[in-house]
Amino acid sequence: MNRKLYLFILSFFLTISSSLIAQTQLPTTQFYLTGLGRTIVTNNKLNGNVIKNDALTPNKGVSGYMLFDLGANLRASENLRCNAILRVKNPFGTFFGEGVTFQFRQIQLMGRIAKTVDYQIGDINVEMTPYTVHAAPEMYHQYESEIFKMRRNIVNYENFVIGNAWRLQGVQGFATFPFPRNVESIKVHAFAVRTNATNDVTVPDRILAGGRVTLKQSNAFYVGVNYVGLQDIPISNSDIDYTNHVVTGDGKISSDKENVILSLSMEGGFSTYNNFRTSDKTTVSYNDYFFDIGTSEVFKPFKMKVFANYKDVGPQFSSPSAQTTRINVLATPELFSKFQNNSVNRPQMLFDRFTQEGIYNRAISPVLLPFLPQYGNISPYGAATPNRRGFSAGLASDTSIKVFTAEFKADLLTEIIGEGVTDLRKFTGLKGGILFNVGKLLNLKRMLSVNLGERYEKTTRGGFVPVNLSSTLIDAGISMEVINKIDLLVGVKSLSAKGNEYMGVRDQFNQFSSFTALNLNIKEKIYSFGARVRFSTNAYFTVNYNRASSQNNMNTTLNYNINQLFINYTVIF
Repeated sequence: MNRKLYLFILSFFLTISSSLIAQTQLPTTQFYLTGLGRTIVTNNKLNGNVIKNDALTPNKGVSGYMLFDLGANLRASENLRCNAILRVKNPFGTFFGEGVTFQFRQIQLMGRIAKTVDYQIGDINVEMTPYTVHAAPEMYHQYESEIFKMRRNIVNYENFVIGNAWRLQGVQGFATFPFPRNVESIKVHAFAVRTNATNDVTVPDRILAGGRVTLKQSNAFYVGVNYVGLQDIPISNSDIDYTNHVVTGDGKISSDKENVILSLSMEGGFSTYNNFRTSDKTTVSYNDYFFDIGTSEVFKPFKMKVFANYKDVGPQFSSPSAQTTRINVLATPELFSKFQNNSVNRPQMLFDRFTQEGIYNRAISPVLLPFLPQYGNISPYGAATPNRRGFSAGLASDTSIKVFTAEFKADLLTEIIGEGVTDLRKFTGLKGGILFNVGKLLNLKRMLSVNLGERYEKTTRGGFVPVNLSSTLIDAGISMEVINKIDLLVGVKSLSAKGNEYMGVRDQFNQFSSFTALNLNIKEKIYSFGARVRFSTNAYFTVNYNRASSQNNMNTTLNYNINQLFINYTVIF
């Protein structure tokens, strides 16, 4: 898109805004600006066996960028609001505006109809239940250190990662209807977005639409009904005609006694899949179901929660908007993207998963995407991972505790049917951690906190095609305010994986077409330390040094280290 078109769009937006203000002339009319500015500079170095006797692969570099996101917000009345975010971005090292890009990062229109229905049009965040519309985290990182969280926050901001919602383009509405007797309210949520645009020749438009109706009797009881469908709008020469529907019901009931809060929750439903390929007149259809039931008990005197659940997710349960992964493992990182005489793409490592902006998915995939089992093999597609059955249980501290937060969870799952063989994989997982606020415990005036987290997974399968894979992820860190609003930050991540696994390759009908053998004996470590200056709650400057290493014990020629000096200044207003 050229600059003239950008100027036209901006002029159009400002003209409409001015017109709305002039027409409404209400005392509630407001026009205000928000924004974010960020400067990042990195000094990077690649070394190790992977570039020995290599004269072609670049092993040093300085990079970065400056960006400014300006948000124009109009509140024309109680019933109409709109905003647009214009981004100006300049890569580090250019002069006189060369390389500067202009783009609209976000355009939204929202408001209220008849004092009951709230609507949003344009760029929207859509989230429902874990089995309908839900973007699962890319891996377990709840107890990682503050120095890693800051890097992850940058990646999340660039990819619109907001909780478990998907950032999509379309329309959605929310309505609440009060009831005079025995029912507190009925809430309705509906949305429709386009996930794929037609080329008017062979590729049809693909629409994702759904909704949720929730009946809330009180804080102690609610039930909900959910629907989400992903389907094509066929054109005469469509290559395929695809539809997928998911219907679920969920609910929760709780009892608040003097010392214990007891809760029971569940979600269950089914999916139907149909795909017609015109080239050979092939139709593939299947359907499956799932259910997930859990209980929790909060012991008030001990400020502790105990929870357990059992789930059964069918091998052909298909819910693309709940099963699409955050990370595209086939994407090549921008940092040192090639090695071995600049001829081989560098595969992703642990460090890339929270520092590389370009490897995140921004679209819903109708096919289960490939994943890397060392980063999560039990539930790679979140709670809705198909072909899983078993128990999970754990305990967690009450969120009202200010001194520490702690959690422990165990997973004991198995496959429902074998993949390529009759034998079943068994999955064992242990994860948890603690965030200890030492400063509050000792009544210090300055911040001092320690974090520790761990996730262990083991996958086994007997028979003629055995599987035995284990992995361990460890997080540790310290955040210490050494001078008023000046923090010293330290973080460590360690990942080890050893064993073998067989990864399925899926075709366009989301069915296994082949299998790839995978043998692992790897270790990855990240050490990071640095400082942060907090000018205010919305402005800070950080500098930190990172050393990330990848060690392949089966092929030491692939071992390498990345050393990085990272400088970041961010201001939000």
